[in-house]
Amino acid sequence: MNTFPVLGILMLPVALGTFLTACLTRREPLPWPLTVAVGFGAGTGIVTNFFIVMCYLPVTERFLWVNILAGVTAAVLFALCVFAGVFRRRPAAPSGMIRFSTLLVAAAVLYIAAFIVWCGTNIPIISWDTFETMGLKSKSIYTSQSLNHIPFRDKYDYPLHMPILMAWISKSIGVWDNISLKLIFTLAAAAAAAVLGYVLRAWTSLRWAVLGVALLFASGFLIFHSTIAYRDVTMMYFNCTTVLLILMWQRSAGKMTVVLPALFAGLTSFIKLEGFGYMAMHNALWLAVLFFAKNMSVREKVTRQLAFTAISVGVYLIFAVYKWMYILPAVPDLAADPTHFDLNRVALAGGGGVGHRIARVAWRYFENMFLSGNWNLVWLLFVLSLTRLDRIRQSETVRFLLLFLGMFFAVYFFGYALTQHFVWVADKHDVLSRSILHVYPLVVAVICLINAGDDRSVPERGLSPSG
Repeated sequence: MNTFPVLGILMLPVALGTFLTACLTRREPLPWPLTVAVGFGAGTGIVTNFFIVMCYLPVTERFLWVNILAGVTAAVLFALCVFAGVFRRRPAAPSGMIRFSTLLVAAAVLYIAAFIVWCGTNIPIISWDTFETMGLKSKSIYTSQSLNHIPFRDKYDYPLHMPILMAWISKSIGVWDNISLKLIFTLAAAAAAAVLGYVLRAWTSLRWAVLGVALLFASGFLIFHSTIAYRDVTMMYFNCTTVLLILMWQRSAGKMTVVLPALFAGLTSFIKLEGFGYMAMHNALWLAVLFFAKNMSVREKVTRQLAFTAISVGVYLIFAVYKWMYILPAVPDLAADPTHFDLNRVALAGGGGVGHRIARVAWRYFENMFLSGNWNLVWLLFVLSLTRLDRIRQSETVRFLLLFLGMFFAVYFFGYALTQHFVWVADKHDVLSRSILHVYPLVVAVICLINAGDDRSVPERGLSPSG
């Protein structure tokens, strides 16, 4: 077992990301636990992109260079934090009496968390997908310190954030351990829960924050995926954190930095192929937030939209350009692989039966969300919450969340119904559940915000406590 060495080496990217987040939010400081939860994603994403940058260069000890770059960057950011007095400005957690019922729910959440940690640190990488897309890719990167073997592996065009992160950890601790490495997936689930909990604490109350985290882990599907080496929990963390960061910016009346949500939007594209689509949705949500902002001139809105798009697309291009230049040209018989799941090759499904496909996909969604055991009663609570139209009218935050969820379901529904990817949901449940998982915390957030009576209909700080 190498759990503690893995946790130890992860302190480097977490420190890097935490110092970066603290610097970027110095005008609208976040509580330290939330800063660390956001820093986990920022730091690990920067480290894996450092490796991609090293792959452009004629160097051999790439992981050593990644460690040097990460260490120097973290040291510089720490110095900037000290110089700017960032460490003295973090808001304290709000005080107050905690209800006994809240403590009981929190105890149940901690019990589930302990179960997830045990499974995540005692069960090795299992199943074909995790062997092929995670284990074998990561081990080839670990042994070669390059991406030269990727064109000859299955799923050659998949983004490589998680395989690179696993390889970097293994090289840094000096051993390949396919049990302890899975801890990063558990940590992604924990970071997602922390972000959701602290955001709900700031926008509603402690009671609703604890209830929101409990609803999050009411899903057996999420608990299971928090213990295995699939990338969907990591995608959930990056996608939902991006959306919540955008809404923090909106609630701060533009005082928060554009860089942090834009960085996360770009990093989302480095987790799975679907991440490119999510990045486009993040840009659309950002555009909607700017469009309805009343305290900015048109010039300010255009400037901030261009900044968000430039940063997010710039991060996306770091790996995309490498894939186009070095990976795809080296793939044997690339043109003879038309059925490969590639969002860059989506085509309308030929023939008739469009109505049948639409009905089939609609039934699959209904069956998955309401008749399976994957989500407990969360989707029923979501539908019942939507009947409280007065609360939705009062809350701009809820309306933006519903806008993003609407974009998500529209893209996936018609993507499955009208393209060659119909096969993925016609006779399978797993793929649909994994895609729904990517927005699951946002569904929980909508339930809590509507029923807690969120928004005072006046501009607030991005994370000012209430209730």
